[in-house]
Amino acid sequence: VSSNKVFVAHRSGNNLNAIICTINGTTITPGVDTLIVIGETSSNNAYQYASAVLIDTNKVFVAHRYGTDMYGIICNINGTTITAGTDTLLTDGNTSYYQLSAVLLETNKVFISHRKGTNLNGVVCTISGTTITVGTDTQLASGSNVYTAAIAQLIDTNKVLITHRGTSANALNGVVCTIIGTTITVGTDTQLASGSSAYANASIVAISTNKVFVSHRNGS
Repeated sequence: VSSNKVFVAHRSGNNLNAIICTINGTTITPGVDTLIVIGETSSNNAYQYASAVLIDTNKVFVAHRYGTDMYGIICNINGTTITAGTDTLLTDGNTSYYQLSAVLLETNKVFISHRKGTNLNGVVCTISGTTITVGTDTQLASGSNVYTAAIAQLIDTNKVLITHRGTSANALNGVVCTIIGTTITVGTDTQLASGSSAYANASIVAISTNKVFVSHRNGS
């Protein structure tokens, strides 16, 4: 959240908590662990698949599970004090919280890829203060388990690459989405690699505009 402060979202029982840590050299000083969302029961675990992204100075967006749905919440940070806004439904049903990955598009605007049934979907959210406005949930790839191991990475202004499991059981695929406002235009889902569990444990780093490096599993 600044040059020497980090925001960490984490589990506490069934709840979603967060903490600010201040770093001085190699010394880490934790702030107060703060309850963000109450999970209530094991079927409403609020901490699962939490994905946090800095959206503005001292403001963090956190997407997370609640029940079978995906929710989002804004946290404002003052020093090491965290103030949480209202938890907001982003997508509902069909295990839509699963394998979610949030990326910043621009100040106060995020893209989240996530599971929807057996498919891979994406949604754009805009933020004003602590209010989250949700765009149209859009299918990015279809087929059995194509949501598995999905990771989103900004590759250019309003352009995101999502790598994920392909329709071929072991393949690693990628799809590029272009975003105007909250409208997502989906490109062609393309196989990037094949081999034993090639889709698993992928990690993307943007090297330059429209160029990324992807590491991933292939067998052992």
